[in-house]
Amino acid sequence: MLVPHTDFPVRPFRKKGESLAGYLCRFYGVNGHRVPHELNQALNALYRGMPDKATTAFDTVQSTISDFVTLDRTWWLDGIFIERCFGNYRRAWKILTYSPVRFCPDCLREYGFHLALWEVPLVQACPRHRCILLTECSLCKKALSWPKISPSWSCCGKSIITMPTEPATQSATIIAQFLAGASDIERPDGLQECPPGGKCYGGYTMVDVYAGLEWINELRGIFLKRVAIFEESSFSRRKQTRWSWPRIWDIRLLADSPEQAPRRLLRTLISYCGGKKLNLYLVQESTNLNQAILFINRADNNMFPNKIRGAAAHILKEYSLKLPISSVVLFNPRVSHEMRIIYLTQFMTWWNKLSRRIGKLDPDMQSNRQTAASPLTIFGIKIRDIGIVDILNFLINAAHQQVDVEDFRALSYWWRIPAEFQEFQEPNEVLLRIGSYLSTISIAELAFVDDLIRQALPSESS
Repeated sequence: MLVPHTDFPVRPFRKKGESLAGYLCRFYGVNGHRVPHELNQALNALYRGMPDKATTAFDTVQSTISDFVTLDRTWWLDGIFIERCFGNYRRAWKILTYSPVRFCPDCLREYGFHLALWEVPLVQACPRHRCILLTECSLCKKALSWPKISPSWSCCGKSIITMPTEPATQSATIIAQFLAGASDIERPDGLQECPPGGKCYGGYTMVDVYAGLEWINELRGIFLKRVAIFEESSFSRRKQTRWSWPRIWDIRLLADSPEQAPRRLLRTLISYCGGKKLNLYLVQESTNLNQAILFINRADNNMFPNKIRGAAAHILKEYSLKLPISSVVLFNPRVSHEMRIIYLTQFMTWWNKLSRRIGKLDPDMQSNRQTAASPLTIFGIKIRDIGIVDILNFLINAAHQQVDVEDFRALSYWWRIPAEFQEFQEPNEVLLRIGSYLSTISIAELAFVDDLIRQALPSESS
C-alpha cells in the first residue's frame, strides 16, 4: 500500500518544467527514501501509454501524490498518442521516454530537478547548452534508470552533475530547441526557445513539429523519387516502435525562417536545371518536381508546411513563365532576376528586328486558325508543351548568339503572326506573349515553325 504524500514530513511542490518522474524522485529523496517499486511500475506504464495499464497507473500516481500535483488526464491518457497516417504506417509520437533517463548535467546543476522536456521523443540534446543528454552512468557504463538513481542525483556514487558531456550535433540541437518552444511544453525559466540564428516562432505544438518533420520528409522523398523513410525500423511485442532519425535537410528546412526557406528550396531546384543557363526549364506533369509542387499546394494547415508553401509560391512567382499550358515552365534559377532582365532585353531587341520581317497575319486567317486549333489542345498536351518551350529556347539561343535575322528567311517567308507580336517594349512580356500565342496554334503548325527555326540555327544549337 503506497503512502500518500500528505503523510510525509517534507512535502515539496512540483516546480515549473519538472518531469513527473523527476518530481517523485526528488520528493521521496528529501524524505530519505527511494521511489517505491510499485510506483515505478505505475510510472513506466503511464509514460509508455499502455492502453490496458495506463488508466490504472494514472489513478495510482494521482492518489499517491494527492493534491500536491493535479495531473492532466487528457495529456496522460486521452492525448498520449499523436497519430498521423502515411501509407500503411501509424505513428504515435507522444510516447514519453521513461527509460533510459536523460540528463543535462549543467541544467541539473542550475535548476536542481529533472526537466519534462528531456522525456519528449526526439529530444536528445540540451537546447540551451547544446550537449548530448546523458543516458548512461560514466562510472558503471549502464543506462541511467529511475530505480538506480539516488535521491542526491547520483549513480554508483558518482554525481550526475559531474559526469562529462559531449557536444550535440546541429540537427539534434535544432530539434530540441523547436520542441522546447512548443506551446504545450512546460519550460523552466531561462530555457532557450529559439533555434540558433533563427526566428522565434510562436503558437505551435509538439504535434506541429513532428507532423512538420514527417511532411518535409515526404516532400524530400518526392524530390528523390522514392518512398518516405520515416518508417518504423522495427516492431515487436517486446520492443517499442522506433523511428528513423530525420535527415539534416528536413531539420534545416523545418528550422529555416520564412526568408531562408526559399533559398534552401531554390538550391534543390537548381540541381534540376542543367543545360544552358539562359534556357527555360520545362516541368511536365509526370516529373517529380511537378509532383512536389502539387504536394506542397495540398499541404495540411500546419505552420511548417504553410511556411514551405509560401516559399514555393515565392519561387514560382519569381522564376515561372505563366504560359497557358498544363506544365510548369521555369526560368533557369541559376540566373538572377537582374541578369534575366538584361538577357530578356537583349532578346526583345533581337526579336523586334526579326519580327519586322515576318509577314502580318490576316484577321480572318487568325480567327480561322484559332478555331481550328482549339479542339487539338485536348490531345497531345505534353507534345504541345515541349514544342512551345523548345521553340522559345531556340529563339533565346539564337538571340544570345546574335544569329543574323537574315538566316531566318524561311521563317519570315512562310510563317505569319498577329501584328501586335511584331514589336515589344516590355522585356518581361516578350516570352510570355509569344509563348501564349504559340499555345493557340495547332500541333502541326507548331511542328512546322519548329522546323523552320531549326533550319536557321547553327548546328551546335540544334
